[in-house]
Amino acid sequence: MAIIAVYDWRRMSEAGLALPLLTALLGVSPVASDFEAQQKNTPPDAIYGGQEVAAGDYPEVVAIQTNSILCTGTLISSRVVLTAGHCFPSNPAASSIRVTTGNDLSGPSYDVESYGVHPDFCADLEACSEDIHDLAYLVLADPIATSAEVLLNQDDWDASMFVGASVTLVGYGATEDGSSGTKLEVTTEITSFSSTGHEFRAGGDGKDSCQGDSGGPAFVIVDGRLLLAGVTSRGLDCGKGGFYTLPASELCWLRDEAGVDLTSSTCDEACNCLISDPERAGGCCSINKTLSNFEALALAGLCLLGWRLKRKKLA
Repeated sequence: MAIIAVYDWRRMSEAGLALPLLTALLGVSPVASDFEAQQKNTPPDAIYGGQEVAAGDYPEVVAIQTNSILCTGTLISSRVVLTAGHCFPSNPAASSIRVTTGNDLSGPSYDVESYGVHPDFCADLEACSEDIHDLAYLVLADPIATSAEVLLNQDDWDASMFVGASVTLVGYGATEDGSSGTKLEVTTEITSFSSTGHEFRAGGDGKDSCQGDSGGPAFVIVDGRLLLAGVTSRGLDCGKGGFYTLPASELCWLRDEAGVDLTSSTCDEACNCLISDPERAGGCCSINKTLSNFEALALAGLCLLGWRLKRKKLA
């Protein structure tokens, strides 16, 4: 199995959704540095790389069904599910959205009271090259007694978010044989960041997210804690890598619109909990292990000094 690419073009076309929007969503765009290595999506023949999750694992990951569209989401509080903005291209009524828990689509289902798409979400990937704010939230009518911890702490970011770091993708999307609706997981690596660090790319070489996984989580593990680091946004052909939105960058929106406050005393008034500069996440401070101990320590010292100066400047 795997959870690979991002949009179910066939399902969406069957639902009669606007072709221009599909073209924008499925197309690719020049997104900074390594993000530029994209190509136009085509329907995948096969996908690879993951496995079905064990019963009861990732209870905070849920399926989202709207008419014929399948997406994935993550509970960030007992009643708020975080997912992708592109999952709701036709502005459906909240009553038409169902959230299902469990390992497949036969699990308990929950009504959606309301939902919202990020106001800055940009579906036109020709106009918006990166940081497209591909997020949405759902407010459930009834609570579910579980939620994910969002990556917010700077030390946790520094320990887990860099090129080559492991991420685990979870979703209900398509498998190698084209079937979907079962909760699956695959572990892969971060390959690049957008210029701001508010988005990152992960996967490739057959390990990826795919149709039906849109809106699902990219988890990292820090000191044994499972942390929500990214939300599945868009991708290349299944197996060639996808792009993930950083939820930590949208805390004010979640607080003001969804009513879930994830901010803490470490966040400033702009809800900036993290310095997500990719030069720190995958450049300067990703020390080459072939350096001598002295060279590595010297480089680490320079990184730390630069980081402290930058944090003071931003304060």
